[in-house]
Amino acid sequence: MTTATAAASAQPRVGAGGTLNYEHLIVTDQAILARIRDVYATTHYGPQDAAFLATPGGQHDLDFNTFIRYNQSVRNGRPWVQRVFDMTGKTLIEVGCGTGSSTAAFAYLAKHIYSCDPKENTLPTARARLQALGLSNVDITSHAAPEFFGFCREKYCESADAVLFFAVLEHQTLDERIESLRQAWDILRPGGVIIVIETPSRLTYMDHHTTRLPFYSMLPMDVALRYVEHSSRADFVGSMVQARSEPLAVQEELMIRWGRGISYHEFDLAFPPGGPRPYTIIADGYEREMTDLFPVTFDERLLQGFVALNGFTNIHPAFLRHTLCLILRKGEGGAASPARSFTPHVATRLELERLRDRLDLMSIAEIRGELNRLMERGVAFGHQSGM
Repeated sequence: MTTATAAASAQPRVGAGGTLNYEHLIVTDQAILARIRDVYATTHYGPQDAAFLATPGGQHDLDFNTFIRYNQSVRNGRPWVQRVFDMTGKTLIEVGCGTGSSTAAFAYLAKHIYSCDPKENTLPTARARLQALGLSNVDITSHAAPEFFGFCREKYCESADAVLFFAVLEHQTLDERIESLRQAWDILRPGGVIIVIETPSRLTYMDHHTTRLPFYSMLPMDVALRYVEHSSRADFVGSMVQARSEPLAVQEELMIRWGRGISYHEFDLAFPPGGPRPYTIIADGYEREMTDLFPVTFDERLLQGFVALNGFTNIHPAFLRHTLCLILRKGEGGAASPARSFTPHVATRLELERLRDRLDLMSIAEIRGELNRLMERGVAFGHQSGM
């Protein structure tokens, strides 16, 4: 399939009620799905993993890397990017392509994609997926970031229109995160974008990503290493316990590779305010495509309320989601993401005292209205949804 043909087939179609959708890109051919699944099962896993693959967890992993993440990329990730940055005919550098799910979704639009992943056992699946879908505008190599950016400059391109980190930054060390973000900014053309999708936050209470434990992302590394057995994820626990005899540095790196949440702090370190790498956040993860994929959780509401109540206006709302999905445009100015206003989620003592002291002067309707307002603040938040 040529780039022009792929781009034409990638255009949305009008569905019921005039809505746009990309359902025609969802793979329903069972032969193609079976091939992708077989390549993943036999190259990512070995004979020793047969017992795991027979479990519900193993079957889910096969499904996830065969079609679930690809479908999410088609239905949510790509339309979300398209609403603020047209990828048609653009050059994209993808860090951490994995099994090629997001790669294939964006390859229908991009002029060319240069992808990498340090895990060589994921690349056969990525290549099989692209071949099965007839996509030939992608180069995939086994590299890790930030070194991949230097390799791209030497072999592929001096600059790019976009850099994609899809579920990547959480698996990097602090130094790798900062340097990868800086290298991404440096290789972008003016007006280009850094796209971050599906990276867990360390600021919300629940670790949905690695351990499925509350407060785990807040633990210092030494406590986190000792607490691994409390996780319900047998594969994570087994891996970490097996490494207990290794040097501490090895255990810490293994924990990082499994995944640790990030926050706005890494972005401030990579792009200091007023520094030489200015950016504008043009999508913040509250757009409909991302809230459909990652619904807003109660711990997010608490975090949003805390930030609003304390007036921390320097913290962008994009960093208050439990799963970070944001798009940074190189340079300042232009259209930013919509302003979000969050209300505290509980009535304050002062508000209740004021209500108490005014009761004798208020009508029943006024009291009811004030109580409704305070109750609303206790269960909802004021972000502009569905935009």
